[in-house]
Amino acid sequence: MHVLLLDWLSSCYDRLMQERINDDSQLSLADLVNLIDNWMDRLSQLRQSVARWIEERADQDLRLEDAPAVPMREHLMQQYSIPDRSMPAFKVMKGDQVNKKSKISLCS
Repeated sequence: MHVLLLDWLSSCYDRLMQERINDDSQLSLADLVNLIDNWMDRLSQLRQSVARWIEERADQDLRLEDAPAVPMREHLMQQYSIPDRSMPAFKVMKGDQVNKKSKISLCS
């Protein structure tokens, strides 16, 4: 489960960066702040998607549990003196254990 979510996040991040930045462009402070805000929105949407997925499952033992936030401190953020951001984190639990067996399809 963690691997699937990390793969999904990584692919979404890569697509986001490819859409917005290329070698010929200059990234402004406003552009970077917008990218960060967009990323944070995507993480929020991911949490909502996983929560809906859990609600739709017949397995009542599954639940979403918030985890400590993860600091976001990318190189470009440091270069532009943008303060670290806290990215939300969560776990899908089955009973008292992290659920590692479920497969979630969230993006195509």
